[in-house]
Amino acid sequence: MESPCVRRGNGWSDLPLDIFYKIFELSCNGSFKRSLVPFLALSGVCTSWRSNTSRRCFQRLNIFWPLPGLEAKLCSKHKRELLHCDCIQASISALISRLQEVHTLKFHSVHKALQASKLTDSAWINMASSLRELDIGAGPVNFQVLERISSCINLESLKIGCLSVMAPESDEFAPEARGVVLSKLHTLAMGVSYTAAPRMQHKGMEKFLELCPKLEIIKLVVQGRHSAFILEVPASLRNFVLHVRADQTSKVVVVAPGIAKLEAMDMRKVVVDSAACLKRVVLWPNIMLQLGNNCSTQVELALRGLHWERYRLREIPSGVKRICLGDDFGQTFSKSGKLEFYSLFSTMFPGGSVEELELTTGVLSRVWYDEERRFSVQPSTRTIKHVFLVVAEDDIKAIAKAASNLVYSCGVQCVSMISPRDNREVWRWQRTHLPDPTSFESLLLGESTRS
Repeated sequence: MESPCVRRGNGWSDLPLDIFYKIFELSCNGSFKRSLVPFLALSGVCTSWRSNTSRRCFQRLNIFWPLPGLEAKLCSKHKRELLHCDCIQASISALISRLQEVHTLKFHSVHKALQASKLTDSAWINMASSLRELDIGAGPVNFQVLERISSCINLESLKIGCLSVMAPESDEFAPEARGVVLSKLHTLAMGVSYTAAPRMQHKGMEKFLELCPKLEIIKLVVQGRHSAFILEVPASLRNFVLHVRADQTSKVVVVAPGIAKLEAMDMRKVVVDSAACLKRVVLWPNIMLQLGNNCSTQVELALRGLHWERYRLREIPSGVKRICLGDDFGQTFSKSGKLEFYSLFSTMFPGGSVEELELTTGVLSRVWYDEERRFSVQPSTRTIKHVFLVVAEDDIKAIAKAASNLVYSCGVQCVSMISPRDNREVWRWQRTHLPDPTSFESLLLGESTRS
């Protein structure tokens, strides 16, 4: 049956807006990942439809390329494979330029089919004031793209799959000359691949971080092997958290006066220098930690993961005041997963600087005491003054004896019970008189009964 609007001589632009939205919904199936090409095609049907794709309801773009089945398709205009033709790139730029506001852009590609560096100036200009979240997995991203990103002054979250730096000249990346500041950016995640002139690249990274005074979280993945990868963070950046992952043979050097927490994964060694504000370090198995000059002497060290080698525990540096052991710590030390107290802790505290020990239910339930080793090993645990037990009320009975033995063996002066749910101290015991380990055990069991 012939359409009434066609009989009257009207075109697609005369369709009611709700019908357009229904066509858009059915064609794109609600997911740009599967429907980028239909989305581009529908927006180009006529002036009215192009205008409607610019409305505020399309503020979030998830662009993934290539789409399944289109890798070998030919561009009708240039007779090239779509995978390698700039037509799609130009269409995406035109689409972004037409939108009234873009709050979120996820831009991903494989085989470098799309590149963020090829987005047109008009696309970046359109996003400059509206963009809140940017995720670029189409790259590599160079300093030219960073320059454009720095114009997105309302950006709150930035994720870059691969920042490939090619040793910029001192004046190549200079957004600070334009007075640009990303004052709302709180989360930065990026993979970094340095290909030439590392010192110049470090300075380039430092320049970009200077534009982000309100950063709270930095997540960094160092790609490739590095004898010494250096990350210098401006002193103006304060109280932030750094998560860094690198190759198992690499050493990472962090110079960050304002860092509050550091989490290191996979690398061989991490060196922290000039970190006077550092409060907590989280290490995953077999990473050596070195605290350099002007670092805090009140550092809390958390050891996570299963596969720790015993010899690594001898390398805990002085300056660590508190050690935190998670549920899974040391499960590979023996076939049974048990931890013999005297041999383990005499290994862990060679420096004698540790004053506080935090243990969870998972660790306490696996600790046992070989009394024959008690006097032969001479553990240096007498420096432990305060023990934090991160234990739920229902688990107190299961760990009461192990905790009591720990208090008795180390001469602990204070014990705090911490709720694992909200990390709140729910109970504290101060040492007054402890003639034998059973009295503290009875105290714990009484607390359990009262709960």
